Amino acid sequence: MTKEVSIGLFNYENGGRTASGGYEFTQLQQAFTPVEAEAPDIILINEAKGWKTDGHTALHMAVNVLSEKLRRPYVGEVGYGIRGDATTPALMYDPRTVRLDFWGDESAANEDKRNFAKMHTLGKNAAKFCISIQHWHPDDGSLRISEAHQTKAIVSGPPTLLGGDLNNAASGPHVDMNWSLASDRMRMTKAMLRPDGTYTTDTSAMDLMLGDWDPVKKRRTKYARALSRQAIGWHALAELAYQSGTSTEEAFKPTVNRGSEQGGGLLIDWLLVNNAWKEGLVPGSYHVHTPSGKPGNYPSNHRLVTASLKL
Repeated sequence: MTKEVSIGLFNYENGGRTASGGYEFTQLQQAFTPVEAEAPDIILINEAKGWKTDGHTALHMAVNVLSEKLRRPYVGEVGYGIRGDATTPALMYDPRTVRLDFWGDESAANEDKRNFAKMHTLGKNAAKFCISIQHWHPDDGSLRISEAHQTKAIVSGPPTLLGGDLNNAASGPHVDMNWSLASDRMRMTKAMLRPDGTYTTDTSAMDLMLGDWDPVKKRRTKYARALSRQAIGWHALAELAYQSGTSTEEAFKPTVNRGSEQGGGLLIDWLLVNNAWKEGLVPGSYHVHTPSGKPGNYPSNHRLVTASLKL
């Protein structure tokens, strides 16, 4: 019997922490308004800053407001801040549909199992799968390449989804940036300088994950030629959606809100699957949700990304 799990990925800016040091989760509810009728089974949160302190109070507040908004009895876990508290993730899930067998916080013996979940669907003929939440370095492309290399330890095996703010675009139709108009910070952190003095998008880490984009076949190769390496072998749900009929505009929609950053936008929040789950995407289920209202009132500097997978 085929089962489905739905996933939501959201980088909640600063974890909802206010200037006074408290927390405000109205905007977290706002971000999930587009999926109120079809709430995800599993929610991956980046930037759960401070959610682990004071008895996990902020985590429980976030879980409770989303449970109320989406009318699902979520429970949650806080992960390990790879580069400090700002990179702490959180995992929420509806225990009526999926269950947790393992969660890798700081107690995990192996680093590749930190922020890594082993889960199964509830009921007869339970299907097992894994979830990895990652948040790559925002500034340094060489460190992002190193972080990509570390995913080799989890790319094989059972159906596995890797989701998070990976701070890196990929080669292909994902990139719509005029770097001459972008800010200096954007050029320093997300672009590479060419010998002629112009800039191009840094796609090295994601191409190592996925392989180079072939513009003729409109799919990935097995190699990241710029790095002279074979690709690790992940598959992007955005690209699988495109191949299954989702429009270019929807499949490759930027995942960041910068009021629109001058020069364009980038897809840097990714949902990736391994070979064991490559055929799992439910056609038409992948969406990047553009928030309503004026940019100054957006709930975060990132957008909610959702998709459903068959098991």
